[in-house]
Amino acid sequence: MASTSLFRSICVATYPNLPKAKQVLAELGFAQNPTTGTYYDGKRDVSFKLGSGQSGKSCSMVFSSKEEPSELAIAFSVASTVGDKNGSANVLVHPQGKFAETKSVGGSSMRFQHRGRINNKSYFNASLVGVK
Repeated sequence: MASTSLFRSICVATYPNLPKAKQVLAELGFAQNPTTGTYYDGKRDVSFKLGSGQSGKSCSMVFSSKEEPSELAIAFSVASTVGDKNGSANVLVHPQGKFAETKSVGGSSMRFQHRGRINNKSYFNASLVGVK
């Protein structure tokens, strides 16, 4: 799935180093909207937002997909899960794929949500958050 590959390359591989995530976004052809700070590439229905707030640093991706929500929820969980010292990981996935959560890199949490449908397209959000 191209969406999980993008998320892994931009968010998981660089987290919590937001300047590195910005560099990878630029290398992949994403341009930042000066008003919103959101990164778009103009070719795909996908965007990224990087930030720091009360809950810590975040890397968030919004995208459309024709994939089944449950398959995406599992794929994003697997792509970003970091197990404990024994290699065990707890992954929470809603049975219909509406939500997923797991522990990820650097003490962050990966959260995945099916955001709904707009103009016959299903939209999803995947994010890493939690390192201050």
